[in-house]
Amino acid sequence: MFKKAVAAVLSIALVAGITGCDKDKKARTQIANLLGDYEDSLHAIDDEALIDLTVWDEADEEYGKVKSCFMTDLYAEYIWDVFETIAESIELEYETDDIAVNGNTATLKLVYSEIDWKPVFKITHDTSADLVKDLKSCTDRKTVSGKLEFSLVGDTWKISKITNLDKVLEFLMGWPDIANPEWPPVPGDPGFPEPGNPDPEPVQTIPHLDFTLEEAISEYLILLEGNAEGIKNIEDAFSFETCGLYDITGNGIPELTFITDNGTPFTGDLYIFTYQGDGGFNFILLPTIIYQAGDGGSFIVFTTDNEIVVTYSSGGDTKYSTKTDVYSKDFMLISHYERIEYTDYDDDGHGTDWWEYYMDDNVMISESEYMSYINDYVARAEMVYTSNYDPFKGDPEYPLNDIPVAKLRYYYAMYNHMVEMQK
Repeated sequence: MFKKAVAAVLSIALVAGITGCDKDKKARTQIANLLGDYEDSLHAIDDEALIDLTVWDEADEEYGKVKSCFMTDLYAEYIWDVFETIAESIELEYETDDIAVNGNTATLKLVYSEIDWKPVFKITHDTSADLVKDLKSCTDRKTVSGKLEFSLVGDTWKISKITNLDKVLEFLMGWPDIANPEWPPVPGDPGFPEPGNPDPEPVQTIPHLDFTLEEAISEYLILLEGNAEGIKNIEDAFSFETCGLYDITGNGIPELTFITDNGTPFTGDLYIFTYQGDGGFNFILLPTIIYQAGDGGSFIVFTTDNEIVVTYSSGGDTKYSTKTDVYSKDFMLISHYERIEYTDYDDDGHGTDWWEYYMDDNVMISESEYMSYINDYVARAEMVYTSNYDPFKGDPEYPLNDIPVAKLRYYYAMYNHMVEMQK
């Protein structure tokens, strides 16, 4: 009787084990299919397709991290074919049995493999088409180790965490050395061929520069090192990334930005530098853009098709000022605007608000005139370059919340990033 009972128990355990194995095998198969879609999204450089494979919504921190990995330079259209070539080379290296299933969750350690693009980027190519040819013929590959986590949502497996994706897609923020980069014509541009017109006008050519990307990065590193203490003081005091590297002028060479205390504790000055060659720079300076007193100051820098726009605010309970400086792409100040909100409080503490509007040399203008100017810049915004706040609903800058935001870095991350660019 005892032997029969034991046999029955063993039989039940064996069936449960087989059932469990079958369930895990099915999960691995489903996750492997999900990984195929994940790889396709990387090939297409399609952040939306990737996000659809995850459990995140816009409020999740992981959502923002992944979106930032797909950020490309504002003027990267002329090398999009280069990015596509590298992206299409991405391969996920793993074994299906490596997918560790634990009930409704799973993990996988894998390796990403792609064209070793960095050495190829450093070789001067005449055009992006020449660079694409070299990339396609490149047999060397670079690898990035990563980890994926998954969750079962209903009867569908979804990605819940991705590590090191920024290293896989690092090429999207790379600047290859191209002697004669050209802007591709796009629909609506004069150079785009209309139906029946096979001969488009010549595309716009980026002006020739007498210096290289490597030279500019070397000079930027000197700038960064010289301001290291002030930059790190700001990062310690305000706890946000201070450094940016982005081509906002459209000449194929990035601009460097950082915030430093300039020896004045708890007060930050914003600099945007553009390299001019021969060790020289042009720059935009916004002094005391943030501070540890009162409201603390707020700012947002964005670019349009033709301008660099800086909006910054400061003030207190009775007077709050928002200023907007507009610069040309060669860093010349061309316009200045200001709106001031005044508040009067009665004895019961109830406030009454009114506004005044100004432009250029303190010339008072109407609200409608002011809004028409600011709304025009905001409507043409292409990229938020750096910011320490999200504009509030009702402010003319509010639509900037829907504009792509450039990736910022802490001092050490930016320094290491630029050193890597030189290797």
